[in-house]
Amino acid sequence: MLRWRLISALVILAVLCLLLWLDFHGPAGVWLGPLLLLLALAATQELLSMAAAGGWKPVGWSAYVGVLVVIAAAAVPAIWRSATAEVEVSPPTSLPDLTPDLSLLGGTMLGLIAAAALVVIGELLAFEKPDKVLANLAISILIVTLLAGSLSFLAALRFLGDGHWGMTALLTTVLVVKFSDTGQYAFGRLLGRHKLAPKVSPGKTIEGAVGGILTACLVAWLSLTFLAPLLVGPSEIKFAWWHGVTFGVWTALAGMVGDLSMSMIKRDVGRKDSSHWLPGLGGVLDVVDSILLAAPAAYLWWMLATAI
Repeated sequence: MLRWRLISALVILAVLCLLLWLDFHGPAGVWLGPLLLLLALAATQELLSMAAAGGWKPVGWSAYVGVLVVIAAAAVPAIWRSATAEVEVSPPTSLPDLTPDLSLLGGTMLGLIAAAALVVIGELLAFEKPDKVLANLAISILIVTLLAGSLSFLAALRFLGDGHWGMTALLTTVLVVKFSDTGQYAFGRLLGRHKLAPKVSPGKTIEGAVGGILTACLVAWLSLTFLAPLLVGPSEIKFAWWHGVTFGVWTALAGMVGDLSMSMIKRDVGRKDSSHWLPGLGGVLDVVDSILLAAPAAYLWWMLATAI
């Protein structure tokens, strides 16, 4: 099991690094956009499968189309703005004011409304008799909001500021969240004594959570201190030490809530993993669950931190 876990993790890491490199040196979102769509659709299939295991049968096509609508609505306005914007001669040398980018969230909101309408229409067309319709609607709405809505913030992060700052925000978020997961596992195995949420995830401990937060703070500080200037440009860019601490704590806590949320759903339907697509790791949701709430939390941090 450990061997397959390491192999799967290395393959995923290699593919992700290649796509990040291609996306950074090309038009923003061209390479990562399709990956985001594939992840969202695969995770949708897993949630629908878990719903079926629990005895619910939401309309599948409306959930899939709704997810596509949300992701596209979040990405297309930003891609259009990026394609029509004037190219800067040199990278910026100071923290940008990213507040105007809040307008890009309008696409996500419109996509969520359209997806919710599609979900209702799908259930209307499939309705024959009263039979868990409310539960099916709730599951489909959960898919398009918690799943597609949260993942769309990865696109929002990629388009923050310009291509340099967007990649910095996206890569820092992914690094902090995944290293926080690793820190939780390592500290939990070494020092774990007190259960964090025994009814939801018996393996998680308070010591592991504290270790994950400390790891997140360290990785956030390293990323903002060394990675950001490397991606953005000149060394005049300075982040204060508290930027790393606040980003690490805030994003790690959001990631833990996302992880526990998916654990609760899997436990409710009697599953250990969301699927078996990734040997040793489980399914797509098992890999991205901590990113679901961390992505919007990270986006909010960048909005606030760069405006201060």
